[in-house]
Amino acid sequence: LRFYISTAEHAIVAIVLYRWIKNALQEANFDSIIDSVPGAAMAIKMGMRSEADKAVKDLFPKELAPVLDKIPATGLPHEDVLKALDKMRKQDHYRKEKGFGLIYGTEDKKHENFTTKAYNKYISSNALDPTAFPSLRKMEVEVVSMTLSMLHAPKTACGVMTSGGTESILCAVKAYRDRARSLWPHIKQPEMVLAKSAHVAFEKGAHYFGVKCVWVSLDEKTQNPNLEELKSKITKNCVLIVASAVQYPAGTMDPITQISDIAMQNGLPLHVDGCIGGFMLPWVEKLGYEVPLWDFRVEGVTSISADCHKYGYAPKGASVIAWRNPDDRLHQFHAFAGWPGGYYASPSLLGTRAGGAIAAAWASLNAMGENGYLDQAKKAMQVSEDFKAAINAVPELQIVGSPCMTIVCFKSIKPKSVNAFALGDAMQKKGWKMSRQQNPDSLHVTLMPVHYPARKKLVSDLKEAVEIVKKQPSLNREGTAAMYGMLAQIPSNTKLADFLKILFSRMFMKNGN
Repeated sequence: LRFYISTAEHAIVAIVLYRWIKNALQEANFDSIIDSVPGAAMAIKMGMRSEADKAVKDLFPKELAPVLDKIPATGLPHEDVLKALDKMRKQDHYRKEKGFGLIYGTEDKKHENFTTKAYNKYISSNALDPTAFPSLRKMEVEVVSMTLSMLHAPKTACGVMTSGGTESILCAVKAYRDRARSLWPHIKQPEMVLAKSAHVAFEKGAHYFGVKCVWVSLDEKTQNPNLEELKSKITKNCVLIVASAVQYPAGTMDPITQISDIAMQNGLPLHVDGCIGGFMLPWVEKLGYEVPLWDFRVEGVTSISADCHKYGYAPKGASVIAWRNPDDRLHQFHAFAGWPGGYYASPSLLGTRAGGAIAAAWASLNAMGENGYLDQAKKAMQVSEDFKAAINAVPELQIVGSPCMTIVCFKSIKPKSVNAFALGDAMQKKGWKMSRQQNPDSLHVTLMPVHYPARKKLVSDLKEAVEIVKKQPSLNREGTAAMYGMLAQIPSNTKLADFLKILFSRMFMKNGN
């Protein structure tokens, strides 16, 4: 759960009753047993719904409870509507200066204002039909070309812009599935092999497009996938291998050159997820940091996804999926010639494609330039180095894996003294919004140049928060520390996923109805 929760511990009370059953049925299939008990599944579902409603009330301020259920009979004055927006926006407590994800920013507000102006110039345009807006076609091709150059792609490479990393990844899964249908029609149950640290969008794409995820375990120390296990899990149904540069949970680079060798030995394509690292790693390497090869310089890499709206500092949502081979990209496209409404073709999942995002990404890349990206990378890496040094100075804390850029994940090696989630709560009280992670229990930050001016404050606040948690053991039983502790006791990921779906369902209903 990536919410900033204070009193939502009770949101899983209805599920915690599972624990006594788990103890009695340690080796049994928990979900099957629960589902076989008459009325149990319905009772659990009703309990989840009740607890989800309570959680929604805790998660969102009363001032932002949805009230409108009809379009106004008479339109409101523009000034009044804008004032209402300003009032609601003040209730959004996330600030990128003290947040570590969702929004990526430079320390220069002028750049954000500039890209906003660029976006607004094309706010009503639609890249669905390139002939209607030829300027958008020009900008998209140029954004892709600049990205390909940054990724050391061959001259024959190509790509497409999408609305974000998830769409780029979904496009990759869909394309490789269709590629397999063309090349290997005997495969009826396609599989892709990927590390457990691979972005969840791959699991989402697998679910959408009927591809089985074959997971590879991670080395506890390095957070790299077990390569021998990866080799052993490649079957005759495998259509794709996935690697990350870098993986999101710990910011560690997968051993891509070695995975590339495995892919080529098996005649399989390799997609590299560079959604978060694609627009940072090239500049980190140029700054002199040690960055293993990961892009198109690695022979077996057949495609890469990279988000312009992360470390490319473009507004949401803009991403690029880059292809070594134009023939492979054809499998990403969809076309239908039998519709009465005319011939239809689209390069990505969406129909309507926001022109503003394309224009703003083009503006961002041109305005930043290599010198701008190098400067911003230098500042972000300085924040990262300072923060890692601060973690290493605390005996109770340990960095997870070997992060090579600006993602840092850290855990407690003495959880009874310093609980990671209690530390996250203490940092949150100081305004820092750190993400909570599992396996292992840890805190996660994505560091950006926007944090550069406050880097010393971040370090000093971490030291103070550690001392607060050490002096107050009761914090281990409060807030998210207590909530995640209970979540860890739920014996069924399926039931936990069911609860999350119900929680989201209730979130997006007026009055929870």
